[in-house]
This record gives sequence, C-alpha cells and structure tokens, in this order.
Amino acid sequence: MTSYCEFIGVHINQVSIHATRLNDQGNLLSSQRLQLSYPPMPGLITILLCDLIASIDSKHSAGFIGVCLSGQIDAEKRIVRNSYEMSGWIDVPLADWLEPRLGRNVVIGEAKKCKLLCNEWSHHLKGTENDVFLCSIGAARLAFKQFRNSSGPIKEKDFSMMNAFHE
Repeated sequence: MTSYCEFIGVHINQVSIHATRLNDQGNLLSSQRLQLSYPPMPGLITILLCDLIASIDSKHSAGFIGVCLSGQIDAEKRIVRNSYEMSGWIDVPLADWLEPRLGRNVVIGEAKKCKLLCNEWSHHLKGTENDVFLCSIGAARLAFKQFRNSSGPIKEKDFSMMNAFHE
C-alpha cells in the first residue's frame, strides 16, 4: 500500500477562510470554507483557522500547512507585513502564531504567487475557476515544495519562477 504525505493549503481574505487538504499527488482529500461575520483581525483569524484545520484533518494526517493572503509577505521572517484586503494586519507573525497551536510546520505566501503554484497540480482541477479554492491549492503546493525535502523556511529567492509578482 502506498503512503502519501498530506498537505493543507489555506486562503484567507476579508470574507472567508478556505482550507484544502491534499496528498503529494495533488489529489483533493478534503476542503471546507468558513464565512466570516466579523472583521478579520489577526488574533481571531488565528483561532478560526486552527479550528477549521482541525475540522478537515482531525487525525493530523497533514504535517505541513501553507497559508496565503493578499498583501506583502516576508517569507523568510514568516510574517505578514501588511494585507491589501484586511485592516490591522501589520507585521503579523502568522506562522509563529500558528505552529505551536497546530503542532505542524507552517509557511506563508502571497495569494497571487500561490495561485501560480496551483498550476502545477492543475490536471486535478479541470473546470475549477474559483480563485479562493485555487489559492488554497497553491498554498498547499507551497507547503509541499517547502517541506518535502527541506528543513527551513522558504526563501524569497525560491519564488524566482514568479518574479512578475514581486513588488
């Protein structure tokens, strides 16, 4: 029996959090979207995101999580410098907040970059045009690329294939 490594990708925006769990073959295992009824402040999103991940992966099968949102991300320091969509997101150490709560490795990335990474698994997504879903898939792909064979945080130079989105 083949054992696959699993990854979770999360996309956060001003109206929802979308979490998707995939295996290393790019097969969708679980996906759930949480509509937000409150302003998406960083502390609240951290708690809601942890609860959402627990609901799609109660057995902790996925060891790695990629989180994306629109804004300036410092991938090396693993912080959200600011968000284009959500007020109050200034120098938020999101990965450092999530890892101890989740007990898993977390990498963060910019939503446009993650959407581009999704294209590598696009053969599993025929007919999908939902940007939020595609970004969550890309965030999972970011975690897959980051943690599959490495031991440290992703470096900005690792995004060389996506230079079009560097500010």
